[in-house]
Amino acid sequence: MEAIAIHKQARGPIYLARSQLVHGERLRRQRRLRESRDQLRTAHRYFHAMGIRTYADRARRDLLAAGGKAAAHPRVQAHDLTPQETQVARLAAKGATNAQIGSQLFISASTVDYHLRKVFRKLDVTSRHQLAQSLAGRAGR
Repeated sequence: MEAIAIHKQARGPIYLARSQLVHGERLRRQRRLRESRDQLRTAHRYFHAMGIRTYADRARRDLLAAGGKAAAHPRVQAHDLTPQETQVARLAAKGATNAQIGSQLFISASTVDYHLRKVFRKLDVTSRHQLAQSLAGRAGR
């Protein structure tokens, strides 16, 4: 509990969320379910907003085990990508390599890789094939 108070004053929300997750888990093990749900719900919200999926899933599982409900977070839409990410994603979905995308957009292959990592995380995909399917599905909406 003391850690949560300290982290609320600090600049790093990840430390606050982590403290709330651990505290919520501890409260749940002590069968203090109502208190644990508040901590776990907040931790889940923070981790999800920061894109830290592993901890968000952990908080969600504990929240459900404590009898709570995790808020449904809307999936990122294709229009939530930056213009550069959109261009990189479309070219990658068409089968272009990072080097080809880079030469077309006048950026380095490592910058293309950086944008693709962000796109994959935002769209919750793990491969170029899934990216192509995701973009095709979003275009049909």
